[in-house]
Amino acid sequence: MSASEASQLEELTRVVFLIPQLETAEHDAFFDAVVTALRREFGGVTWSLEQDSVFRGWWIDPDTKQPTKNTNVLIFFDVNESKYDGNVTDYLIDLKRNLQDGMGEKIIWMTTHPVRRIAAFDLV
Repeated sequence: MSASEASQLEELTRVVFLIPQLETAEHDAFFDAVVTALRREFGGVTWSLEQDSVFRGWWIDPDTKQPTKNTNVLIFFDVNESKYDGNVTDYLIDLKRNLQDGMGEKIIWMTTHPVRRIAAFDLV
């Protein structure tokens, strides 16, 4: 990759997680607080519809061993890890724990992925 090409790419880490569809006023308020915190911390956050979710899933309940259907909100944001000394893991672990507690869930599925954003011709 040439120096010119490298300057047009921004190396980021994408964080993706799912939460259950918001069904209570408490969950809605909690979600709003989480989204606000992520926007402040990382500069932006994107999510799917909160109601009438477009993301549905099936999973096997570990207690009943039965397939369980659920609807989800998909949330993602990008992190420039160099601003966190190359490691944002502690923040994400705390976020995951807070999401599980705030949503009353045993598991919040959270993943990270390397992203190379095309930054050429950005007008900011």
